Amino acid sequence: MYYQASGDFGNQHTLDGLVDNISCMLGVPRWHLHVLASSKGCMAGDLRFQDVDNNFVDCRHTQMGILVPNHVNDLVTSANFILVVEKDATFQKLLETRVCEKLDPCIVITALAFETSNLAVPCMKWLGLLPSDIERLGIPATALLPLTKADRDKGRDLLSRPYMTCLPHWREQVECMLQLERKAELQSLDSISPSFLTDVYLPSKIRCAGCT
Repeated sequence: MYYQASGDFGNQHTLDGLVDNISCMLGVPRWHLHVLASSKGCMAGDLRFQDVDNNFVDCRHTQMGILVPNHVNDLVTSANFILVVEKDATFQKLLETRVCEKLDPCIVITALAFETSNLAVPCMKWLGLLPSDIERLGIPATALLPLTKADRDKGRDLLSRPYMTCLPHWREQVECMLQLERKAELQSLDSISPSFLTDVYLPSKIRCAGCT
């Protein structure tokens, strides 16, 4: 929600306070408004297991994600890849747009859940938005965030590092970001279409990364 109108709220904390106030005013819990705070580690998709109490858990049939238990047994999956999502809001958005069905077979998991579950993977590839994607995809300026002084300082520091001469693609992206003086997060793709992230962006990035 914040990234759909970031200029109106100023920061995430302000929006959280407004949602809490509305929830209180209406006399309903926050989840009745379908605006959820972090679930502290969830997963969904092509994964079945038994928990410590011998309950059979099927992550294929969840609308909001399965909380990651402390111990699991008898893991079963046919997933081609695991999609690790940094922010819980993005995780929930992906489930709403049926990402597990559209990218099946796969496992979608929050970054916190991935960290605490000790999953072992042979390699990892970053699929986030690149600065060059902003103009290429036509993301509206209203969905972008201005670079902070810390962002600009970090960008210039990166360009000054010797190893960047051996990484022309990285250098190009940093220069692009500094030139635009704007940055974007995955939530900004909602400004193109509510399902753009699931229907277009992720399938393309995953295909280019060779994960299917």
